[in-house]
Amino acid sequence: VRGGGHNVAGKAVRDGAITIDLGAMHGVRADPYRKRARAQGGVRLGALDRETMAVGMVVPSGTVTDTGVAGLTLGGGFGWLQRKYGLTIDALVSADVVTADGRFLVASKDQNPDLFWALRGGGGNFGVVTSFEYETHAAEDIVGGMALYPEDQLKDMLHFFRDFTSTAPNSVMTMAGSMIGPPGTPVEGQAAGYIAVCYSGNTAEGERLLAPIKAFGPPALDLIGPAPYSTIQTMFDAASPRGRQNYWRSNFMNELSDEVIDTVVARSQELPPTGSLFLLEHMGGAIRDVGPSDTAFSSRDANYNVSILGVWEDASKNDEYIAWTRMVGDELRKYATGGA
Repeated sequence: VRGGGHNVAGKAVRDGAITIDLGAMHGVRADPYRKRARAQGGVRLGALDRETMAVGMVVPSGTVTDTGVAGLTLGGGFGWLQRKYGLTIDALVSADVVTADGRFLVASKDQNPDLFWALRGGGGNFGVVTSFEYETHAAEDIVGGMALYPEDQLKDMLHFFRDFTSTAPNSVMTMAGSMIGPPGTPVEGQAAGYIAVCYSGNTAEGERLLAPIKAFGPPALDLIGPAPYSTIQTMFDAASPRGRQNYWRSNFMNELSDEVIDTVVARSQELPPTGSLFLLEHMGGAIRDVGPSDTAFSSRDANYNVSILGVWEDASKNDEYIAWTRMVGDELRKYATGGA
């Protein structure tokens, strides 16, 4: 079943199988009176953001606007508002589902609750979800963006990220890692460090809370400041075009030990070209407000999600870069919770 067609695991298409393509089902309805938003199974995040923000609302969702809401939601749904409002599944109120035997069901807290439990984190294994209904939140002022650091500051930057996230309030969501510095930036061609951040709330308070990021280093490039939520949502879009080869690995972790940081720094020198990166996402906050057995997404106690996003263009390199990504994923797994 193909929703937005973004999933790097390739679950939307399988050789020798029939694909049910929901791409034409891209309707979105935002209801500011009921504080609800409904999105059909082929909707992508950009459309959901556009319709909800037009009436002053947001749904906690992902970080690339080309992502399909279906795959994102059914898997859990990480995003810029996760520490304040929880995962995307935590905003899900109901889902319209067509099962493999052709039945139409509504899954919610009151209707088919076992199915509703499974849909929230269990992936696309229980039927075709043709429509999602979400609880919305009022759109607040945003302070956010990205700071880039030269290669020789990468290790210190990751230690700073660990310290910063240990005291950050739930209104602040932060990611960090390394990538090959983008063309036209002061870190072009380096294994550069980055910190990406989003604060939701009072602008002056946000600028105060994020001032340490802007002061550390200092950054080679500082793009952090007040911005519309829609701008923050597109921050990673240019780095995520369709058509590239992708192989990713991730591990949940309770802490960023010195060994984890040293591994990221050492392996950053070997990142496959054209879009690969290490991504360390801060979790906690409102994610923990839901119990580990209340939904099918159980890894709510982890403090970080540590991922290697292997991305490249030359398909002849597939075996080489897949093997590299697996190797690094296995190295990091030694420090992980066992979940992914």
